[in-house]
Amino acid sequence: MYAVAVTVHLLCATVFIGVVFFEVLLLEGVRGQAPADIAALEDLLLRVSRFATAQGPRLRELDLNPVWVGRDGEGAVPLDALVVLDPAH
Repeated sequence: MYAVAVTVHLLCATVFIGVVFFEVLLLEGVRGQAPADIAALEDLLLRVSRFATAQGPRLRELDLNPVWVGRDGEGAVPLDALVVLDPAH
């Protein structure tokens, strides 16, 4: 398992969608593990990007960490989230 974790760590990439940055893994399947639900992760990133864009300047912080991504067909869910809005806007 340690070798898989190291490999996954080395495959990290930063993805930019709209105004939101995420660090995600390249989830094509690592060392024989099943591929992750990339379509669900894409959908989550797009929904979060739309939310962030809709908030405009009142959005001060948005952090989803960690995001659980299941096997293909199982979905993607943020396990913890922090949203900070500026009450002055």
